[in-house]
Amino acid sequence: MIEVINGRDPTESDLESLKPCNILPVRSPSPTAERMVFLNTMGNFVVTDRVKLSDIFRGHASFLDFTLEDVRRLDPFMGALGLKKKYLSLICTEETACNGGAEFDRSLTEDFKDRVYGLLR
Repeated sequence: MIEVINGRDPTESDLESLKPCNILPVRSPSPTAERMVFLNTMGNFVVTDRVKLSDIFRGHASFLDFTLEDVRRLDPFMGALGLKKKYLSLICTEETACNGGAEFDRSLTEDFKDRVYGLLR
């Protein structure tokens, strides 16, 4: 049924009546809880939109039980239900840290600037 709805390119107002319905298959990471449940759009789950992030959080978060390909194919449906705010890439922030002391190297910086300039011209 989701495929049929998606094929009609729904808008948010078209799917307003579906938002409170428990129609979304969600897989729980907890071995003590029921593995598959059906939740509504307000349920506590995330949507896989990046393989790397889903690998990191698998076993720690409840996921909408759609493959990455399903999520991409069902983009109109996901958007109309307001599920894009549950995408892992929007929820997570990536940070980079440097251990130890950092030092400024003027020659490397200039070399980098020259290469970037050549690419962006």
